[in-house]
Amino acid sequence: MILQSKELKGLMLNYLSVGYRQEIYEIISMEIDEQRVTASVDLNNLVLHSDGQYHLSSTLALPLLQQIATVYTCIDNGLTSPPGGLMLLDMSLKFRKAIREQRNVLFLMDFKNSRIARKGSGIVLYKDVKISINDYSFHGCGSFMLTESRVHIQSRDN
Repeated sequence: MILQSKELKGLMLNYLSVGYRQEIYEIISMEIDEQRVTASVDLNNLVLHSDGQYHLSSTLALPLLQQIATVYTCIDNGLTSPPGGLMLLDMSLKFRKAIREQRNVLFLMDFKNSRIARKGSGIVLYKDVKISINDYSFHGCGSFMLTESRVHIQSRDN
């Protein structure tokens, strides 16, 4: 069976096609304590899902996690602008229950197990992270890689 664009549109979820791109988030505050970040996020311009209710989607959670990791990396390394070499290497999230809150959604990221490696003529910093969104409604782990000439590497392994 081959389906054409016209036939596909009626079978696709609207929020994955256009909706999540319209949703706006604002990181209201972040508490950074050595290797732990707690961010409070407000969600705006929300798109209703097929069940007629809003809930935080994985497609919006991932860029939020990336933004929080970017801010943490700036603060942790004394940077005044985002590093160009911060990459999400892997992420595994479990979605236990729907997050319907729109204000003060809490993102907790514990950065652990820093590893430093030499790649070519540069230094690469790897950081593992444990994640909880709204008291483990979503939770999991991931890792980031930072290749940035402005970074000064600190040894804070756990």
